[in-house]
Amino acid sequence: MDAYVLFAPGTNCDEETLYSLRKTGLKADILYLKKWLSKPDVILKSKFLVIPGGFSFGDYIKAGKVFAFYLREKLWDVIKKFYQDGGYIIGICNGFQILLRAGILPFMDGRVHAYLIRNEKGEFEDRWVYLRAEGKSPFVKGFNHKIPFPVAHAEGRFYADKKIIEYIEKNKMVAFRYVDEKGNPTLVYPHNPNGSLNSIAGITDKQGRILGLMPHPERAFERFQIPYVYKINKTPGRIFFENVFKAIKK
Repeated sequence: MDAYVLFAPGTNCDEETLYSLRKTGLKADILYLKKWLSKPDVILKSKFLVIPGGFSFGDYIKAGKVFAFYLREKLWDVIKKFYQDGGYIIGICNGFQILLRAGILPFMDGRVHAYLIRNEKGEFEDRWVYLRAEGKSPFVKGFNHKIPFPVAHAEGRFYADKKIIEYIEKNKMVAFRYVDEKGNPTLVYPHNPNGSLNSIAGITDKQGRILGLMPHPERAFERFQIPYVYKINKTPGRIFFENVFKAIKK
């Protein structure tokens, strides 16, 4: 198996994510959390894990908090081995929230260093935005300076203390930023839909093999998913998942 899409009660972007992986050419399947807990080592036969969007466990307490508990307290050893063996991990939207709360991002140390807090406007944001890809991760290759992507979240405002932000910036761990129509990073709503510090929409670990992002590449995979106002030659979701394919198959 090349890839597993992780599923817990409340996950609702699993089918779109699975579709994107398979259409790109990867052998992928859904891995239910209950099954994973009973056979933790099953992931060691794969190369890629993705935690898709949704509202895992109803976002009880905080977004992604319950799912993160299982990863940190029940599955940490096997996740760490998977990573040490060269595996890749992506968390999309709720998946990004889970990676941060589990301490998988940014440092894979089981500690929480950064947060995705309630949007600055205090409302659920469901809209298309522009992103800029940067950094050294294989997942960000082939994008231009202004990429249309959809977002849909209520807790997407990236926040961390000054030292963590400085470390992330210095080590080129920012993968995506919210930009305006000219391609410039911005804090201005609605181009930055949640008020994220430094316009951060996604980050990686220092190696670039773990990525968390709030926008949904699986919802920008086929041309019919993209609003007609965006004149593009190739869909950003397809570019993203082709990068996943290349990283895994290299």
